[in-house]
Amino acid sequence: MDSQSIILITAAFLTATLSGFLGMGGGILLLTIMAAYFPPAVLIPLHGAVQLVSNSVRLAMNWRHVAWTILLPMTAGSVVGVILGARLVLKLPDAGYQLAMGVFILLMTWLPKFKSAPAVPGKFFWLGGISTALSLIVGATGPLLAPFFLKEGLKKETIIATKAGGQAVTHLLKVGVFSLLGVQLVEHAALFAGMVVAVTVGTACGKLLLGRVSERLFIILFKVLITVLAGRMVVLSLLGA
Repeated sequence: MDSQSIILITAAFLTATLSGFLGMGGGILLLTIMAAYFPPAVLIPLHGAVQLVSNSVRLAMNWRHVAWTILLPMTAGSVVGVILGARLVLKLPDAGYQLAMGVFILLMTWLPKFKSAPAVPGKFFWLGGISTALSLIVGATGPLLAPFFLKEGLKKETIIATKAGGQAVTHLLKVGVFSLLGVQLVEHAALFAGMVVAVTVGTACGKLLLGRVSERLFIILFKVLITVLAGRMVVLSLLGA
């Protein structure tokens, strides 16, 4: 196993642990780390494949709690969103991908978190479409979903299960689009398998750490690290590196 694989599998484990501990953040942090090793055309579908497995496992473990009145319209919207988003993917150069991802990640990290979301007719259809279209470009859109779920007054288990289902659909469609565009991930099969195992184990470890480690310290370290990594993406895209 080469050093790159070791770094990425370790990152998959640590970021999954972070998500298990904080309930968020791991996917977007893993994306910024992987961006240092892969061009966007490989990065986004490979990251999406790992997150597809992660969210599918979470969905399978909590499927009895799924709010189908939310997940079904989200799925319909995601199908529309992936069709529209695919048109953008064909036109956006690599530098544009890097800049969009970097700026998006910085905004999601530092903008104040909304405690509620606006009441919009058919909002989960639109949410599914917008988040899936954006996911084809910026890779991870999970932070956008939270305010809309919180506004519904759902139980924690229902939020986890339904959000996992929506994200699984998004990542499945995303991987499908890049496959149709000719992106092949077969050469990364061993790395993918290692990252999937790492994500699964990391999620379990995160649950064990819950309540035993300072959440405030984790959040500070998370924001510092993700700012450095996302800032690097922005600088390199502007320099054309």
